[in-house]
Amino acid sequence: TVDEDTEAEIGEPILDADGEVILDDEGNPRTRELPFGDSMLESVVFGAQAFVAGAAYWIGIVLALFATGGLVAALTERGQVDVLLTKPLARWHALAARLAAIFAVMLALTTYLFGAVWLVMSIKSGIWNPRFLLAIGAVFAMFVVVYSVVTLVGVWSGSGPLSFVVTLGVVFVSLVLAIPTLQEQISSTWRPLVAGGYHILPKFGSVGTTMVPQLATGDPVGSLYPLLSSLAFGAVLYGAAFALFSRKDF
Repeated sequence: TVDEDTEAEIGEPILDADGEVILDDEGNPRTRELPFGDSMLESVVFGAQAFVAGAAYWIGIVLALFATGGLVAALTERGQVDVLLTKPLARWHALAARLAAIFAVMLALTTYLFGAVWLVMSIKSGIWNPRFLLAIGAVFAMFVVVYSVVTLVGVWSGSGPLSFVVTLGVVFVSLVLAIPTLQEQISSTWRPLVAGGYHILPKFGSVGTTMVPQLATGDPVGSLYPLLSSLAFGAVLYGAAFALFSRKDF
């Protein structure tokens, strides 16, 4: 028989049809490999942290976009923009200040959520996984990237709802293009277009399903390409938004 402490260290034992523990050739219990960590407790804690990180990434970013999607467009409305243009400030200063305020609030809320979850679970379980906090950077970075679409469309159209809808559309298309078997299911004529779209658009799905859980559970992070290419996409759109805002005739 195996006591509870031993089971917690080696994982969950495999039982046969009669409920007996199956032994290997050396007489040791055969166990199922744990999804996270080296013990059952670590697996539970890391799994819960991965769930929180995933929820904060998918749900948190969408809710943040919904709450702040109209703030850039409001900057171009008559009344606000008239007051800004009368001040001795460069136009890009006004847009940068608005974005900085939005990003500061998002970073504060993300840090509060992840920090509180990490602190409470670490104190309760006694398992301290500081790498969980690295997921804050990935979530915040992808919010900044996705918000570049909001910024460009908001400056161009002056419509908050349109900014939000277009941004959700870009996110949806990026998720579709990230399907592993997509290129095998379409005509060869369209494959270059699909491949090009995947590399150009932000990798919202890849970062959320791969990098964020890896950071949250302390697993080695694979390729940084999805995050770096997404940051490059965001930088281009922010550059276009600032250029358009500086030259736009209000």
